[in-house]
Amino acid sequence: MVLTLLFATHRYILSNYHAIETAQNERIVKTLLQSIQAQTNFMKKTLADYAEWDDTFSFMQTGAPEYIYANFRENSYTLENLGVCLIAFFDTERAMRLHVASSSISSSQEMLEKIAQYHQEAPSGFVLKDGVIYFYDEHPINNSDASETSNGWLMGVGRLDIGMLQEQNPEFLQILLESSFEVDQLPKRYGMGGRGVDVLTHWHGDGVENWVIVGRRSNGEAYGLRTTHGREMLAQGKGALNLFLLVVGGMAAMIFFLLMLRQKEAKREKATLEETVAQRTKELKGTMEELEKAVKKLERLAYVDELTGVQTRRSFFEAIHPLLYRAAKERKTVCVALIDLDDFKLINDNYGHAAGDLVLQHFCNSCREFLDERMLFARIGGEEFVISFYDISLRKAEEICLNIQHHVGENPVIVDAHTHVAYTFSLGIADNSASGNIDELLREADARMYCAKSLGKNSIRSRN
Repeated sequence: MVLTLLFATHRYILSNYHAIETAQNERIVKTLLQSIQAQTNFMKKTLADYAEWDDTFSFMQTGAPEYIYANFRENSYTLENLGVCLIAFFDTERAMRLHVASSSISSSQEMLEKIAQYHQEAPSGFVLKDGVIYFYDEHPINNSDASETSNGWLMGVGRLDIGMLQEQNPEFLQILLESSFEVDQLPKRYGMGGRGVDVLTHWHGDGVENWVIVGRRSNGEAYGLRTTHGREMLAQGKGALNLFLLVVGGMAAMIFFLLMLRQKEAKREKATLEETVAQRTKELKGTMEELEKAVKKLERLAYVDELTGVQTRRSFFEAIHPLLYRAAKERKTVCVALIDLDDFKLINDNYGHAAGDLVLQHFCNSCREFLDERMLFARIGGEEFVISFYDISLRKAEEICLNIQHHVGENPVIVDAHTHVAYTFSLGIADNSASGNIDELLREADARMYCAKSLGKNSIRSRN
């Protein structure tokens, strides 16, 4: 009876513990890969935004230095704000037109040479440089409405944040970078947003190691991440089973008593297992909620201006194109108002930048009192804003802008008990009566806004 129980427990029960741990390990590995993919997807979306921007398309045609100055001049921190380490522009013949790197990369030329070694095999992947894993992607450069053939490629390079991966996957005891190791067995292949990732799992007596292979060298060595976590479930099972067998062997004559004891012990084990599974499920849910919060925070930074709470330039351009298309299809009027606060630099110089921030917030709050859900409102520069009016006549749009102008004039900004700052703005309006192209509408509105500036400021100009 003892030998039968010994065989049965090791043959079936311990194998079940191993099967549960295998499924659990598979789950947390997939969660780790999802965290890696979330980092690469954020850069991929940023890359797509820039590659489908009309200014980028024009730069590839003309090589205008204004584009470089506006987006990548020294101390602009554009790449740092976007979470990108390097960005490179290639024409259709794969000749480089421009590359810009952040301070986190010691040699951008070496990075591009490394990527070129892998690029022929895959347009997206991972590279190892200076003890850091980077990922790269590329996107064809098109104009915003895809009316012309692509005139080049935009490549971006991001850094894999291992610290963030550890925070998002607390079930692993540690996640470490492995710059070199040999593959001694056939790994399991996972698809991850166009990148192939291999995973090797090594089971030890008291722990599990997963080798996440993101790249290989020409000599066959691999590099990637090494994760470790314990095998508490199997250890608990072995302890319980060994104790059970000891009791059965020493008290075989009390078989009925031992059967009842085993029944109670099995119930306790089941309760412990259910509690462990419930705890793991709760931890996974918490990890997913933190990941969702991080994604929402990143999306908000990309689409909502942090100071004023209005839309950003990117958000405005993503929304206005379908709006103009819909207006053309339904023969609706769309008006675009370009606004610039008058003498804003003097406000900063005389009252300080904190007062300037209060003026910007005051202006946005004033506009919200007169705008509704049909109107897009965005900050597209330091003190420059844009409002679009859908299915509203030019005359009505002028009236709304005049109401905002009167409200701003009658309500100065209260900085403190002794300081009230009055300000004005100049505004130009264009409508889609002659063109439905947003760039032309903005150019027309910009010309009228500068006309208002030249005629004494604090005024509104339109074709009326």
